Amino acid sequence: MLSPYELELLGGLVKEIRRSNLNANRYARFLERLSDHLSGNRHIQENSDRFTDNEVEHLMTLNRRLGEIESLIRNTAHELRPGLIGKIKNPGDPMGDFEIDTKIDFILRDDDPEASEDSDNIITTRGDLVSYPDDETVGKDIVDFRESNNDDTDQLDAEPHCYLFHDLIEHSYGIEQPSVPLRDCLRIGRIWVDVIVRQQYFLDVETGKWDKSDEGIKLNRLCPDAST
Repeated sequence: MLSPYELELLGGLVKEIRRSNLNANRYARFLERLSDHLSGNRHIQENSDRFTDNEVEHLMTLNRRLGEIESLIRNTAHELRPGLIGKIKNPGDPMGDFEIDTKIDFILRDDDPEASEDSDNIITTRGDLVSYPDDETVGKDIVDFRESNNDDTDQLDAEPHCYLFHDLIEHSYGIEQPSVPLRDCLRIGRIWVDVIVRQQYFLDVETGKWDKSDEGIKLNRLCPDAST
């Protein structure tokens, strides 16, 4: 019988294999388009890559939803921060620092041919540290990250692009966080957002005391208004 640790490792391996299969299929489609381009079928390929009006609207809806997620994350971090800073400033509280992380999973539509009941169906993941958001960004409208020199997005120039949408299609961070071509963005059906609060404690083994010696330095550096 496998131990709990071995079962955990095996489960992780199965998930990685399924995710690798999703990526392999995506790369295969990319290679097909590249092959058409190099073999002289450029005109055919360009026409096939054009989006219908419904597809453009679907992509712009995704962009708007991601803008809403950006606002949610900023506002949530802004609401959590005062209580966490108060714990750092309180001499009777052992907490020495905190982090607020985000993890965003982009999940296939249920009707996608590659969706499986035995898989998380995650196309890609994004993560960021938002412990100290800029107060001026809280509640603000979407910021424009349109790429004026990108021919692939010329059909989507009717409205601003939020950073998450730009990051999703333009940036790759390894096998678990690849960029997603616009055509594959149409396959995204759900977005899972985790906002993770990490309360950090530092124990001095010799004295048995909780170390808060860096409290003032951290608060002044990361949040100048918090030490007053």
